[in-house]
Amino acid sequence: MANDKFTELVESVEWMIAHKKGLNPEGATVTQVTAVDVKALRNKLGLSQVKLAKVLNVSGDTVKNWEQGRRNVPGTAVRLMQIVERHPEIVAEELRA
Repeated sequence: MANDKFTELVESVEWMIAHKKGLNPEGATVTQVTAVDVKALRNKLGLSQVKLAKVLNVSGDTVKNWEQGRRNVPGTAVRLMQIVERHPEIVAEELRA
């Protein structure tokens, strides 16, 4: 059993190396995360950094760092902001809660 886990680990490292070289090894899955303009979304929704942070359940400093490019927005937050952009009524509902 331990040998199987080691083989999986070696295969994962090989895929990672191939991906870094720009290759897509057979059986590997690559997920692209689309960037989001946090400030533009916030302005579109008419929210302060603090209010957007509340909606996303992060700190105001986190939103500020995303907007200023000091931190990358993680994929889960990007996806959540894409949903909020398509369904802004969620924001008003969340702020009332």
